[in-house]
Amino acid sequence: MGLIRVWRPFAHAGAPCYAWLAASVAVLLFASSLAADGQMEVADDMAIENVLERQREALMRRPEAVGVGIGERAGKPAIVFMVKRKTPEALAGLPAEIDGHPLIVEEVGEVTAY
Repeated sequence: MGLIRVWRPFAHAGAPCYAWLAASVAVLLFASSLAADGQMEVADDMAIENVLERQREALMRRPEAVGVGIGERAGKPAIVFMVKRKTPEALAGLPAEIDGHPLIVEEVGEVTAY
């Protein structure tokens, strides 16, 4: 043997083993097919939950605010802002979307606890 030894962690009988490469490709293909089927919406849901937590206090400080939540618009997650009455004053200054998520304003009336 020479002075330099070549380390071959993925070798079998002198031939490199490409099983790890094949497994990596299979995982990537599977993940992309899930994303295409819409089954990876968990990441979107987590992102909107984080946005809602960051913006909850600012939205609830508005005098007409009743509640906030997560809904859906056109099949995508959206932030729902619930107000007593949908008046021009209630809508003034509200953005159409927050951090890339649409904002839906819903009139729900007065909310009381039982």
